[in-house]
Amino acid sequence: MDDAKILDRKFEAIGWGLLLIWWGLRWSLLSGLPEGSGLIVTGLLFLGIAALKSMNGLHNNGSTKFIGVLAL
Repeated sequence: MDDAKILDRKFEAIGWGLLLIWWGLRWSLLSGLPEGSGLIVTGLLFLGIAALKSMNGLHNNGSTKFIGVLAL
């Protein structure tokens, strides 16, 4: 596997890990946060991963950006 593919998979794994941690915290410990805060952070995570991929010259599919914008 080349370095770009390895880096892409690392970004994907980090993104999914952060998203699952956020959802777990949001539903259990941070349930007192205002409505919509879960979607805002979810959108920012998706857009952040898309930005990291773009900054490193990796292929970025449109679905990540679309879901990020939709969540915001």
